Amino acid sequence: MDPNYKDFKAKMAEKDFRLIIVGGDCPKVKAKPCITQVKYSLEFLGASLSGYIIGTAERPGDIEKDVYALNRAEEWQETLSANK
Repeated sequence: MDPNYKDFKAKMAEKDFRLIIVGGDCPKVKAKPCITQVKYSLEFLGASLSGYIIGTAERPGDIEKDVYALNRAEEWQETLSANK
């Protein structure tokens, strides 16, 4: 164990983890394994995933058409800004 990081897991457990994934080919289906793996990794640290956003886009700029993902991102921005 690195002596500089003795309390690494404890510090990580206090963090607010959120995940944003963007894909073009069935992103809501294909993102599930990634989300599950991130959850497992965070469980190892004693942390949890506060939420995730799955956006749909195939080319640069396409995400602007995903109103749901953009609205969720704005909600997160408001929440995170208020918690500073």
